[in-house]
Amino acid sequence: MTGTSLADAVPAHAEAGVTVAAVPAVHSVSGRVGIRDGEEQVSYFATIRVQIVELGLETETTGDPGDGGGYSFEDVPDGDYTLEFVSQDAYAPTATATVPVSITPQDPAEFELANVDLAPLPDLPGGEVQVTGDQIVGHTVQGEVSGFPAGTRVEYQWGFSTGQSGDTLEDVNDPTLVVPRSVAGYFLALTVTAFLEGYTPTSESYFSAVRTVDPQRDPIGAPVADSAELDEFLTLAGATRGTSESAGLPAGGLDPAEDYSAAIAWQSPDSFVDVYAFSAPVFVGTFAVTDGTLTVGLSSDLLSEIEVGVHTLVAVGQSSGAVQSVAFATGPTLASTGFDAGLPLGIAMVLLLLGAALLLSSPTARLRSLN
Repeated sequence: MTGTSLADAVPAHAEAGVTVAAVPAVHSVSGRVGIRDGEEQVSYFATIRVQIVELGLETETTGDPGDGGGYSFEDVPDGDYTLEFVSQDAYAPTATATVPVSITPQDPAEFELANVDLAPLPDLPGGEVQVTGDQIVGHTVQGEVSGFPAGTRVEYQWGFSTGQSGDTLEDVNDPTLVVPRSVAGYFLALTVTAFLEGYTPTSESYFSAVRTVDPQRDPIGAPVADSAELDEFLTLAGATRGTSESAGLPAGGLDPAEDYSAAIAWQSPDSFVDVYAFSAPVFVGTFAVTDGTLTVGLSSDLLSEIEVGVHTLVAVGQSSGAVQSVAFATGPTLASTGFDAGLPLGIAMVLLLLGAALLLSSPTARLRSLN
């Protein structure tokens, strides 16, 4: 009876001495998925969710630059399933792909699917952005969006450009902006990103052609009390130190009977700059920055107030607090002293000092001068 039972258990096609492979109860299911538009590789960096819908199994893959992102599921029993592929990148969405899969006992334990390509959604058409309002610190500007289909949701990102670089303003997802002082002297920017189901989000940007203006304010006063503290202040402020020549002033000294104009390259984001003249601080004035140049007027009245000698112009930005300095010298005029204004300043100073020494050395001369 035992022999008969064993004989009945052997399959009809089996032969004595032949081992029959066991049919796998479960399988590993694997494959690769990427994003492709026709023959063009679009992205291998978006995270893609892969799901076996009927089993509730889920995994994610990030495509690599080779042949797409690999994924796998373990211990999948025989059956009919639906694999679903969805991009998780909101800025590079794709049409969802579903792939039917039928796994039978005859399939190998390692069941590999054909590669899947996800087709990106079409770009959202149209769209323009403009900014209206005065681009002045403290004023409100308005972003205006047009041209997108009805139902489009728009996000706003304000920022600024220095002309060579730029940055964004945080937490300002709003069509209006009260212009902050941090963008004074820079070019205002606005990027809008439009979202609509069934389309890839589209971004449009606006870049101002004019610099943001910070209104002129009252000067806060000289940065230090006198020239004794000036060198340390300029060093701590990281001030750029210019010469007369760098500012377009005569190297041999300024004639107090003449008017001059100093031109200082100004790269800091300021609309207005306060300027002081040291040795003793004299307020020169507040001057506008135009196209990256600070033009400082030095009138004859101002120069007449300053003693003959070497001095320093100190410029302080009203918005940025940036500091620059320019060394200059004043010399005597021919009409007031009889000296030749064309003499080098050093010689003129020596003559002045020598005359003062002779006068002080002679008591008789001092008495005569009093009489």
